[in-house]
Amino acid sequence: MHPYRHERDSEVPRSGGSGVRYRRNTHFAHREAYIAETVLAVVLLTSLLASWMFPAWTRTLGIGAQVFALVGTLVGVFTMIIGVGPRTTPDYIYHVAIVAVLAWGIATARRQSLSAADDADRRHRTIHQTAG
Repeated sequence: MHPYRHERDSEVPRSGGSGVRYRRNTHFAHREAYIAETVLAVVLLTSLLASWMFPAWTRTLGIGAQVFALVGTLVGVFTMIIGVGPRTTPDYIYHVAIVAVLAWGIATARRQSLSAADDADRRHRTIHQTAG
């Protein structure tokens, strides 16, 4: 074995995926968490790309992808709590930060969506008041 390689290096995929979870020479690599985080990242990136292609669906895509990612992250938190998932301090910090960012993103998108609906309702009432 090469002196600078860890025995788990052979398990580490060489392309893509979650750099947070799977780094070279790490002793806390967790394959299932890596797969889950990669799926969540792909869904979020796909939603971002789709929002550029379909601007009218931006809020719906953003909220849907972030809710999906939040549920997946909460599953990860649950596995950590019951002792199945990785339980290092960086994992706890990572999950708390991601839950906070996703919750903030969902709240912001919903707030924007609600204010847009209020604006449309006001415009609708104004049109009908001036016409009637």
